[in-house]
Amino acid sequence: MKKTDLLFVIPPYHRRKGSGALFPLGIGAIMACLEERGITFEYVDCTQIVQTLYPEDLAELKRRLTDELDQYDPVLVGIGPCVTPGVRGLEVLASCCLRRFRVDRVFAGGPFTSLPSQEWFFYEHLGIKHLIKGEGELAVCEAIEIVKSGYSLSDCNTVSVPGRSYINIVEDINSMPFPKRVQLEKDEFSIRRRLKQKGKTAHIVASRGCPYHCDYCVSGNLKISFRRRSSDSIVAEMKMLSEKYGVTDIVFYDDCFFTSAQKVHSEIKEFCISMKKANLNMTWQIEIRPDILVEISDGELEELANQGCRQMNIGVEKTYADGASVFGKRYDYNRLRDYLAHAHIVCPIRMTGTFILGGKGETIESVRQLIDASATMNLDEVEYSPLFVYPDTPIYGELFDNPKAWFTKIINSQEPWGEVVYETDNLDIRTLIDLVDEAYRTFAMKNDKSDLEIVKDRYHLRG
Repeated sequence: MKKTDLLFVIPPYHRRKGSGALFPLGIGAIMACLEERGITFEYVDCTQIVQTLYPEDLAELKRRLTDELDQYDPVLVGIGPCVTPGVRGLEVLASCCLRRFRVDRVFAGGPFTSLPSQEWFFYEHLGIKHLIKGEGELAVCEAIEIVKSGYSLSDCNTVSVPGRSYINIVEDINSMPFPKRVQLEKDEFSIRRRLKQKGKTAHIVASRGCPYHCDYCVSGNLKISFRRRSSDSIVAEMKMLSEKYGVTDIVFYDDCFFTSAQKVHSEIKEFCISMKKANLNMTWQIEIRPDILVEISDGELEELANQGCRQMNIGVEKTYADGASVFGKRYDYNRLRDYLAHAHIVCPIRMTGTFILGGKGETIESVRQLIDASATMNLDEVEYSPLFVYPDTPIYGELFDNPKAWFTKIINSQEPWGEVVYETDNLDIRTLIDLVDEAYRTFAMKNDKSDLEIVKDRYHLRG
């Protein structure tokens, strides 16, 4: 039996067609801090046990996880990162961990634990009595050190318990060590499916929180202050990944890499200066809002391309003004379409767009109009999804009047993915899923994408 200070148990989730599993950067960040303090850890990655959450897969998960847990004797057990689509898997993990270890040795962490309306899910439904909310690097280290000193987990002020809630924030994120890269240490890399040349891809998070509060998104509604790492810190991590692991490409997982239309020029200048100083031969892609993108000048586009930017993923969401504003996006559709056409002349950066189908007042006809408009926006690639409803967002407040209703809808659903879709009398879940597939076909046809693999059953729900 392996003795260790902390055993991470990483939840599984339902994978989309063609998707893989990346080792959670948040867990890697905690591991890096544990190593600095000489605290030992092991992990069980349940994403490697099952890839979806159908009943038969959950039964397999329970059997194999029980065998895995029997191999360890930890001081504490941390379940996470807990995210909203993983609730079915969390039921299995909590049951197995609490059966194998005492309740005073088990805690949960991750974004889902920080949602005030969902405390009941952990405390009452799962029976987990300790949560580490917010950012866990320092809080987890402190919790282990307190328990090893003879106190209980409940004695740690950074741990939330029934009747006491605390959100952990790392004020100086530049001072944190770079996340431990478990997959890269095992020589496991993400393959760049969208580029023809070979390369090794890793992901980076350059900020914490989100400066925006879109009605449909959890990130900006977690009440966690927005902080962005310095460009020198970001580029230093890129350089480390290049030199240590041979990484050639970076995917930035921030909701918005450049933070505002007002700051975008200074942020581009600062980041490009840092890239030049490091003399890195790497490519990278970012997420960006449409209202920020259209403020970037031709010269800035060229400089970003020169410094390795290969792709921008634009959160368009809606192609009509009222729909975009409801979602917290304000931009001129015609200006964006014209900008994208011009950008292709100026630089080789690939422009992709994300779109959300459905919502209040929408019909099959209006969604098809959105699909047609999105297919003629001068985009290189697209991503379509139904409108998902997440706890503690404004849209959630419109549909659910008690904290347990969202979870009840997931458990009563026949779908395994752990998502709640915004349904109306005009658009039910099956219609929206069909429209997602239709949208990909339409984009491929209108853009002569004969080499584009049309996504069929994008959400892996048809069996």
